Amino acid sequence: MRDRRGTRNLLCAALVCVALLVACSDESPASDARAGAATTTAASGATAPATTAPGIVGDPINVYTLALGDCFNRYETGADMITTRVPCAAEHKGEVFATLTHPSPFGDPWPGDDALQRYGLRLCYQNFESFVGIIYELSELGIGVLTPPQANWEDAKA
Repeated sequence: MRDRRGTRNLLCAALVCVALLVACSDESPASDARAGAATTTAASGATAPATTAPGIVGDPINVYTLALGDCFNRYETGADMITTRVPCAAEHKGEVFATLTHPSPFGDPWPGDDALQRYGLRLCYQNFESFVGIIYELSELGIGVLTPPQANWEDAKA
């Protein structure tokens, strides 16, 4: 999500767990309603192999390496948050369904996480129906936005 000009990208993810706020996201098995698309949750019993501590499924990754179509889980481990990439055919908590670029011109100051969240949620909401197949209000899924931190937003000028 970082390029020479600083990061302006936001990710929309569909979340299975409402407690997660990450990229635009949806939150439940209602993703089965999407015709012709991979589901957000898999049939029971399908899991990705654990590569870390017990209970953590998938390959640990830097959350900012998630890309369109990636499925993931997030785990709170004390003060830390672990994000793992998992196959979409396996049970998962979220799926990146849109990537957005903030319209702020290069060189503008970081608008703050609240402003980026509001911007991202509005655009993720607009993209939700085409991903899930039903409007947000009728879905059991939730929306989350993964925003860049201030350090990634600003140009390093080095």
